[in-house]
Amino acid sequence: NMSAHITPPPLPDEIIRSIFELAHRGDKNELIRLFPISQSVKEWAERIVYSKIVLRTGAQMLAVTKALNNELTFCRPARYVEHLWFLCHEVEVSEDSTFARYFYEGVAQCRNLSSFAFDRNYHFSKPVLSDSSLSFTHLSICSSVLTDDLSFLEQPLPCWRRLTHLHLLVGVERGFQRLYETILRIH
Repeated sequence: NMSAHITPPPLPDEIIRSIFELAHRGDKNELIRLFPISQSVKEWAERIVYSKIVLRTGAQMLAVTKALNNELTFCRPARYVEHLWFLCHEVEVSEDSTFARYFYEGVAQCRNLSSFAFDRNYHFSKPVLSDSSLSFTHLSICSSVLTDDLSFLEQPLPCWRRLTHLHLLVGVERGFQRLYETILRIH
């Protein structure tokens, strides 16, 4: 019977993934919009969206911290995070604050973390640098003021023995934050 509807076979996941990767053209927001299509699309899209996280505002920092601590039901990004750049120039968080511990607990879930970068909030980042279970190999630190206390770097930290790249950019004025981000992208 010629009038019978013929259903084409489903496309392999690799082909579907290639189509969507080309369609999003580097726009992570476009990929996020694809999450509801299917679980397999969401899974590979999350890998792309969350492999590199750049935090520039307090609101982003809070949202990502909630997600890393598995408090958001629609995403669990910790398993995908490879690069975490904490570039919240205007956010001040003390080492002993509740939020600092909360952020660290989230970062501690990132078992594939290979690159960690931060500026200004050195004391806030100390627990991450002291965690022997994290295995990042690239560490970048940007100090906007020459008088920032970097004395904690004098101590042997667990992360030191795994490092292959260390960037220390000291004495950078506010206008040179783009330079720091450019250096991060190159390495």
